Amino acid sequence: MQALATRLNDGPQALRELFANGLAKLWVTWRCLALRRERSTLFEQGEYVPLEPTGTKAAHVVAFARRLGDEIAIVIAGRLFAGLGAAVGELPLGAAVWGDTAVDLSPLGAPRSMSERLSGATREIGATLPLAVAWNGFPGALWVSPREELR
Repeated sequence: MQALATRLNDGPQALRELFANGLAKLWVTWRCLALRRERSTLFEQGEYVPLEPTGTKAAHVVAFARRLGDEIAIVIAGRLFAGLGAAVGELPLGAAVWGDTAVDLSPLGAPRSMSERLSGATREIGATLPLAVAWNGFPGALWVSPREELR
């Protein structure tokens, strides 16, 4: 696990390498469990909020959030990749693959700054999140509100 722990600082290229080496599921599980341990109250007491994918490839996306007050975690996962036409071993990423597909975040309220725990990206998240933006180097995301907003 220590070897995986150092990969977060390597950015999107590291995520692609983990996928290519068959370690992507282990990496994602490890990052999700770390967040659950760090923010246990959010996951134990937080409200489950289903999020609706929109656009032409919406059937290839599953999304939900956990919300407790101003604390939010958003999970966006891809599915059924074979139907997207990507080559075997190639990650389905970018606007060329996802086009107009996005996740409707309007049930979560006002835009906010969030960080993505798989890639390390930080950005302002609005009412919709296009998959070409949500997924930074990997076809899945774990966006969380920063601790500063919770004070």
